Amino acid sequence: MLRPLLLASLVLATASAAEFRLPKKWIGSEDGKATGNPAQVDGKDRWRLDGQMAGDQLAAASWAPLAWKADKTRWNGTQGGGAFYWSDGDLMLRMGGGDEKAPSAAAIVFLVPVAGPYTLSTNASGKPWEKAVLPATLLVLKRSKGSDKLEKVGEPPLAGESAAVSVTANLAEGDELVLTAGPLGKKNQFNLRLDALAITGP
Repeated sequence: MLRPLLLASLVLATASAAEFRLPKKWIGSEDGKATGNPAQVDGKDRWRLDGQMAGDQLAAASWAPLAWKADKTRWNGTQGGGAFYWSDGDLMLRMGGGDEKAPSAAAIVFLVPVAGPYTLSTNASGKPWEKAVLPATLLVLKRSKGSDKLEKVGEPPLAGESAAVSVTANLAEGDELVLTAGPLGKKNQFNLRLDALAITGP
């Protein structure tokens, strides 16, 4: 039998865990601009949709916030990339690109509020574009505050059917946790569907 003090500590630890979910509604306010991206939670930037504008997925300079495309109701990237957002944490990232040197990945970025371990969980699936294949993996990346590089913290396989994904990383305040996929190229273009995306942390 658990002692009362230990039981109380376990209850307190469970109750203090924070869960972060995407906003129920996420649209831009200005066509062609990134206004509204990042999305805020409690008045602070918490989620950002980025697009890969250069070839190196692990270089911070390769990424920039996606701009709003009002006539297509999506966050728009280059060469067919971008993101469609549905309510309640369901998101589709378009992974396009002309070739390996100029891909057009999209990514969802979590901006870390306090230091500690964080667990990203979602149900993920990939749907190839016409004549494309899907030899891809999810890429869970970490960008330390102030760093010009991203480092891999997880590479779960990506299948055509929806599958549960869970990755845990130790993060510092101001770090970024990035979820995208790769590799990309003319024969590897696809839609990445993420359902019930959530992050739990301290």
